[in-house]
Amino acid sequence: MNKIELKEKLLSLEFAEINEAERNYEEFIKDSDLDRNDTIDPEDHSQHAASAELSEGYEQQVLEHEHHIELLNTIDFSPSDSVRVGAVLETTNRYLFIGLPFREFEYEGKPMLGISVKAPIYKSVEGKKAGDLCQFNRSEFKILSVY
Repeated sequence: MNKIELKEKLLSLEFAEINEAERNYEEFIKDSDLDRNDTIDPEDHSQHAASAELSEGYEQQVLEHEHHIELLNTIDFSPSDSVRVGAVLETTNRYLFIGLPFREFEYEGKPMLGISVKAPIYKSVEGKKAGDLCQFNRSEFKILSVY
């Protein structure tokens, strides 16, 4: 597994998430502005207040993905023989990247999922090596490889 290529893929996914959130935000702003020439009733103001909350949500998404980019640039992507931040572990049905959460996507023909060290599953895999058995939520799985 080429972890430098993986890092580039993860960065591109984060940039795509930022672009999508910014496009959604811009569309939202265009659609939610009050027209000052129209008669404004109290319901318009309450809808505008709700719109402000949604607007903050879009801004928060952008900030979160910018933070993920910063984290990705600090994570050690060097090869690893045990599960730690920056490691990728392969199980029977998926890859897990340790370091930050992200949506599942396909990588080298298998689904890949990102998990944070704060995720409950991390405690069951931390420090493990290829061949080790792990238990999580009453399920047992084997680590096939660690990269």
